[in-house]
Amino acid sequence: MRAELHIHRVDANCLTVYQGTVQLDKPSVEVGIPAGRQSLVAFTFSSSSFLTGSSRSVRYDTLLTPRAGYTYDVKVSYLDNIYNVTVHEIDPRRSSGREIERRSLGTCVPS
Repeated sequence: MRAELHIHRVDANCLTVYQGTVQLDKPSVEVGIPAGRQSLVAFTFSSSSFLTGSSRSVRYDTLLTPRAGYTYDVKVSYLDNIYNVTVHEIDPRRSSGREIERRSLGTCVPS
């Protein structure tokens, strides 16, 4: 199983512009996304079998607008064909956080 994070900037018309991909191949990976700018973050879980010639991919994406001064902790897991992604926003001044609800690109409102 291979896990990747694909980052897309979302412009004022709710169109996405690809920014890059990060391999999630270590227990912890740090990624910087600009604060105050809407981004579409997409996690993909892919597998392929050389013997059968088959491949499979699952995608989880969400709109995210990071706030300045906050930290975001994303937990990504895959076990027994079940994947899970949770995004937490952490306020370092209070040492508390909240889970960020998943938002589809369809919820974007052009400005």
